[in-house]
Amino acid sequence: MSRLNASTISLLISVMLVWAANGLCFTLLALRMSIEGFDTTDIGLVTTGYFFGQLLGAIFFGKIIERVGHVRAFAAFASLLSASVIGYVFYIDLLFWICIRLVHGMCVAGLLMVVESWLNGSVSNNGRGRLLALYTIIQSLSMSMGQQLLNLEEPTSFILFAIASICFSLALLPLVLSRSVTVAE
Repeated sequence: MSRLNASTISLLISVMLVWAANGLCFTLLALRMSIEGFDTTDIGLVTTGYFFGQLLGAIFFGKIIERVGHVRAFAAFASLLSASVIGYVFYIDLLFWICIRLVHGMCVAGLLMVVESWLNGSVSNNGRGRLLALYTIIQSLSMSMGQQLLNLEEPTSFILFAIASICFSLALLPLVLSRSVTVAE
């Protein structure tokens, strides 16, 4: 892995934006639910919705990726994530938020499948470990940086949800505007 190609760099930039938004959402939702008077059991149920969604996404979204290709699947999942994050401020309700969080988890699972299969297919066996290590570092740092976005506004504000939505949307740009794609579509 001496040099990364343009599509791999584009993918890693998209990963950075997705995980910054996801890091912001994780902490923002817990804070917002606490402010809105949700008890800890309800907060746990909403959080569980995310991880159950990841399970469902891992089971079902592989077929979507096979059918439409990596770039289109990534665009669909990131777009749905962007829209769902805005849903949290429209209607504050436990069941509604569990459903949104379920969709959120499914889309993140889909994004993970796209990214990790793309990265696996973009390098030789000799460079795969280094590329996946770089990916993991970018993912972890981005999630931490996303949590720092909480300092920009109060959790009761629409603005933090909008920032997360914008980051999910912007994650599409590096991929859809990339000249070359290394994964067979």
